[in-house]
Amino acid sequence: MENKVAKKAIETIDMLQLISVSNIKGFDLKPFLYKAIILKEKDFRDALKDYDFQEFKESQVYIHCSSDAIIPVWAYMLLASYLTDWDIPHIFAQNKAEAINLFISDAISELDVKPYTNKRVVIKGCGGKISVKEQNYVKLTQKLKPVVRAISYGEACSMVPISKN
Repeated sequence: MENKVAKKAIETIDMLQLISVSNIKGFDLKPFLYKAIILKEKDFRDALKDYDFQEFKESQVYIHCSSDAIIPVWAYMLLASYLTDWDIPHIFAQNKAEAINLFISDAISELDVKPYTNKRVVIKGCGGKISVKEQNYVKLTQKLKPVVRAISYGEACSMVPISKN
């Protein structure tokens, strides 16, 4: 019996492969707060000045605060300034799942679509512990549509056709 799926040249894109999920680390502001609820400007500035950011050097960082404290916007900006000085990619996100999706969105923006020109592409979906958000599927479809022959969703053995050019 002939395997028609195997005969077709299909490129699979797994959005979780566009980033290094294991290298995403959180930078929690809670340890920098007085009694876990108050941010004191001078203490915070001094702590960041003395902080060894080397632990994040090979990572992508999401800035968050696990406390219910009200953090002034400038505090996030100040931390972002230090991370930028260390050349550490960073974003603001409430949790790792949100951070993953934001980093995926950035990766899609930077994706070189030339290797997919005039090819059949299946965008991997379904399953997994990490949920890729719908906006990333939409963004990737929008980016690929002008150059690919066809876009499908799912797995090579059970694709849902999306678009044909």
